[in-house]
Amino acid sequence: MCYPKVTQPTHARWEEVSPEETDVPPLVRQKYLVVDSFFQQPPFAGLGLPGPDANFIDVGTNGLLELDDEDHQNMKPEEREAFAFAKQEEVEWRSQWGGDITDGARAQPRIGFVGVPV
Repeated sequence: MCYPKVTQPTHARWEEVSPEETDVPPLVRQKYLVVDSFFQQPPFAGLGLPGPDANFIDVGTNGLLELDDEDHQNMKPEEREAFAFAKQEEVEWRSQWGGDITDGARAQPRIGFVGVPV
């Protein structure tokens, strides 16, 4: 079953829990990573994927569109102010996330002499 993109969970973040915040025994912490999950939604629907590489990953429009000067001039002052506020919210939402390399915690693959990962 397919759901629309705006109804899907957006992003999750896993952060290591410090030993003072949990009652997990030290022996368990030596062998396992104890994490806490944070699920975040954008401030309003339609902002798309966050992060600097989101436009590359997402298909179609990703977030609020850039407007031409003519469109800006045709807007009423309160509409211009609301649009500027929404754009600022989008910038703040995207700036909370890094790229896939930093936040994805993926190792860089080693490429062999024949051009395939080894």
